[in-house]
Order: sequence, then structure tokens, then C-alpha cells
Amino acid sequence: MLSSNYFIYKTLPLMFCLFGWSCKSPQFAITAQFDAVMPFHEGVAPAKKYDLWGFIDTNGIWVIQPQFKEIIKTDKAKVLMVLENGDHAEVIKNKASGAWEIQTAEFNKIEIQSSYGPRYIEKQGGFYVIIDKTGSPISPEYNSIQYAGEDVFVGQKNYEGQHLIHADGRILTPFYDEIDTIIQYGRIRFRKDRKYGLLDPGGKVILEPCMWLLEIAGYNIACTMGGKLVLHTDQLEKLSDWEFDRIQYLSADRWIGVNSDTGLGTICDLEGNQLVKDVFVSNGEMKFGKLPAKNKNEKWGYLDHNGEEVIPFEYGYTTTFMSNGAAIFEMKDPIKGWFKGVLDTTNTILLPADEYDEILFHDDGIYTIVQDKKFQLFNEKFEPLTGKFRRPVEYSGNGVYIVYKFKTKLEFESSNWYTGRKGGLKISKEGFVKGIYSLDGQLLVSASDYSEDDNLPQCKEGFVAAKSGKRWGFVKCTTHKSPD
Repeated sequence: MLSSNYFIYKTLPLMFCLFGWSCKSPQFAITAQFDAVMPFHEGVAPAKKYDLWGFIDTNGIWVIQPQFKEIIKTDKAKVLMVLENGDHAEVIKNKASGAWEIQTAEFNKIEIQSSYGPRYIEKQGGFYVIIDKTGSPISPEYNSIQYAGEDVFVGQKNYEGQHLIHADGRILTPFYDEIDTIIQYGRIRFRKDRKYGLLDPGGKVILEPCMWLLEIAGYNIACTMGGKLVLHTDQLEKLSDWEFDRIQYLSADRWIGVNSDTGLGTICDLEGNQLVKDVFVSNGEMKFGKLPAKNKNEKWGYLDHNGEEVIPFEYGYTTTFMSNGAAIFEMKDPIKGWFKGVLDTTNTILLPADEYDEILFHDDGIYTIVQDKKFQLFNEKFEPLTGKFRRPVEYSGNGVYIVYKFKTKLEFESSNWYTGRKGGLKISKEGFVKGIYSLDGQLLVSASDYSEDDNLPQCKEGFVAAKSGKRWGFVKCTTHKSPD
């Protein structure tokens, strides 16, 4: 069971709050005075007032007065402002003066190292172009451009299709309906008029589009004009009668073809030689060099890319390893039914199997565990971060979670002679947000203040947004990382 003195002392104050015994309003470090806010990044946070965005510091003082109509948060956690002329800018601290300044930023500019020197994918006036090292465009405008490797790009034009483009600016192909953005063993799959064919990286057609389904399988292809896939050469010479419908690469030189109807797979090398037959797998993937699989005795474990057993077949079921190197396993008790637990890549049991309804892992190191219909959040060492909730809990990431409540409704439903359904009183439930909390137990947004249009708060740089009425401010928060 997941209980300890640690749990009692850490979560008791929080339990009082969450079950309504002594819940407090947010204790603001920066007063709730803004129409909207975004998380802190490098010491400043975007804040909106009077329909314009500016930037505040950790004392709540404007370092950049509200003047921007639009703010963008990029994948790399940068926050950019959109200027009136459409350019982008960011807030930078001057190292000499210590003052915050607005500096023009390169947005949506991706650098690619090619054999012809650096190339850039840059957005200009709503379209993307390829730029050389002198800053000159060398391609037409596209709605999107992706780098496929080996000095070639794929450019997409709406309503026209896709081009293969060389790093020197040459258009290598006519428009096709689809060109894959990955080169596999010297070939690129493409589609025209709903059928698939093959290109080489220079844009030359290796196989004319003639197949309804086609997958690159090492140095060969798996294709069909209907039904299951069969292994062929690029010249459509049939290599075997073996049929399958799914391909997964296990390593650089091994792939497995799986018949989804039976779950049976065959591991092959790049030439298509069948190395290991009758491997029973789920829809799981190869992660950390381990593929969840089942043996003839109906026991689950893990195989490597050669089909060798690397974690013994001793479980009732095993799942794909998650990003933290842990996986969920199941064991069947003859009386109580299925138990769930967590193991790592060395087959060490991290969480012993118990009657858990659900175990979910979140990418920032938090587990949601449901047991006996009670929700609880844990760190990666399975130390409790919250009390147990009888209400559904959703961890939204970045140290914040949402507690839901359900409202029961009684409705009268008329009889339906067509379906034969009888009428009468029906009970239904609707879910509502009860409150949004930080992992250190603070109420951030109450049910009465919550709006579906709100951005969810995030605990960043020691601060997390909180709401009072229609105004936003910040409270201080602690990290949720596992102790050393």
C-alpha cells in the first residue's frame, strides 16, 4: 500500500484544504490585477492589462509597459511579442545596465547544415522559404517546408501538393500529393493519385505510384494493391507469401512485420531474411531496446531487436517503456483478479503490484495512481505529493492539477418505439472543475472563478499564476522534483 508517515505529515494540511475543512484563498505574492498572465521565463512574465500585453518582474513591477496586442509562447519556452509590422521581438536583460530591453527576434528560422553550407527555413510574410548563408531566398514560397536529410527538403503548397527541393535550390520533382519527410535506406515514399511509389533522394522515380499501401522494409518494400502487405523488391518481384499489415523498426538493421489479427510477428534483417518467426507482440513499441512480447505459455516479458529474451516472460502483461525508463506490468491473482505495478529496464520492481485501477505517468516525473476509485499524485520515487481524492483528478503538468466534481441530473426520457427503448427517469452526470491547485497544496483557481477560456497555470521559476474573481496574479510555489 502507498502510505507512510511521510504521507501523513506531508499531505494532512492539504487534505484539510481539499475536502473543504479550512481551504484558503490564494496567498498572492503579486497582487491579482491583470486580465491574463503567462508563466515566468528568465525572470519576467507576460501580463495583460487593458487589452495590451507587457512584462512584469518577480516583484510585479512593469519592466516593459503594456503595448503589444499579441504574445506567442514557442516550443523552447521563449516568449515573443508580435510587433505592429508583423516582426517578432523578445525581452532581453542588458548585462551592462541591468535594464530590460526589447530586441528583434528571429522567429520560425531553423538552421540546417547541408553539403552546400548552412541553409535556413524562414517564415517571410506568411510563407516559408529556404535561405542560403548570404540571406538570399533560394526556393519558391511554400505553406510549409521540412528537411528530409541528405541535402533535400519537402515543400508543401496548399491545393497544389509537395515538391522535393535540393539544398542548392533546384526543384527535383513535379508536385505530388505526398512526399515523406524521411529517407529510408536510400528511398523516399511518395503518393500520387492515391497510390504510392518510391523516389531516390535526387527525385528520380524508382517505382511508379501503383500501390494502395506501401511501406519501406529495409532494402525491400512491403506493399499491396488490396489486403495485407507482402514483401517485394523495389521492382515488384515477390519475395515470399508471408502476409502482414504492420511494420516496426527494432533497430538500424532489424524490423518486424506483424499480423494485427493474430499478434504474430516475424523479425527480419534489411535483406528481408526471416530471422525469428512467431513472435507474439501487442501494439507496443520498441523503447530502450526492449519490445513487449508474449511467449507460448501466455506469459509476457521483453525481447531485444534479435528476438532474444532480455526481461523474463513472467508477467500477465507488459507495456511499452515510458520516457522515464519505467513500464507498467500486470499480474493475475486467481481470486482477486488483475494487479498492476511498475518495473524498470533492469526488471527491478519500482512499485509492487496491487489492486490499482490505473497508473499514469506524466513526462515531468509525476504519476497519477487510482486505487479503489481514489486519485493520488506521486513523484518518481512513489512518494505521495497529494492526499487521496474521491473526486477525479487530472494532472495538467508543471506542478498543477485540476480537481473535478460531478453534478447529478434527473431527466425524463420519452419512450422510443423505433429502438424499443423504454421511457422514464434517467440519471446523468456532468463534470465540472472544482478547483485548480499547485502540488504544494495551494488553491490557484476556485470553481467560482474558473473560466473555460483560461490558460492553465504553470509553476515556473518559483511562481505560479492564481486567480481572484476575473483578475490574475502570482503566488509562490515550490518544485515537485523527487528528493535526492
